Amino acid sequence: MKTIYIAVTFVVTAVVALEGYVRIGAITTAAAELKNWGIILSAFALGLAALGLLTLHTRRLLEMKRESIYSAALVGGLIWFAGVGLTMGTSSKAYSYFYTNLLQPTGNAVFSLLMFYIVTAAYRSFRVNKWQSLVVLVAAAFIMLGSVPIGEVISKDIARVSGWILRVPNTAGQRGIIIGSAIGGIAAALRAALGLERSR
Repeated sequence: MKTIYIAVTFVVTAVVALEGYVRIGAITTAAAELKNWGIILSAFALGLAALGLLTLHTRRLLEMKRESIYSAALVGGLIWFAGVGLTMGTSSKAYSYFYTNLLQPTGNAVFSLLMFYIVTAAYRSFRVNKWQSLVVLVAAAFIMLGSVPIGEVISKDIARVSGWILRVPNTAGQRGIIIGSAIGGIAAALRAALGLERSR
């Protein structure tokens, strides 16, 4: 049975990958059909995940512990948004009101908490104990000063240096990371398609 799974995974991966390199009608049609099936399976997986989440937090809610209030908020929000979205549609006033005034501010508040982690990480990175840290500190200072109006008041060259750092070293580093990630992604995809990937 495991061999069948590996064979199906390999065939599907090969067809979808070939569709990007060759223009053969049968392969293009098969790849489009497989992508449609992928969307359908993703929708079922999302529904299954929502059901699992609902089951888990309903069980926690019934335990009546102190943390159950968070589970109640999650279950209530999930049922409310799903109910309003399915009955009135996502463009209805009720859905838009709660999305704009409840969900978005909550998401922004959670996202803003990341600032404190970024500040502490920056503090650790900018401690000058090696020459690499000094380079990072100087580059970060130029980037920050070049992004705010006070930088131009200090000197016109700050904006030019900041732009050069973003265009040349930053772009080169990003391209290296993207190329390395692409090679790693291809290797991981080949391992999965050939059945070499083992879960530990």
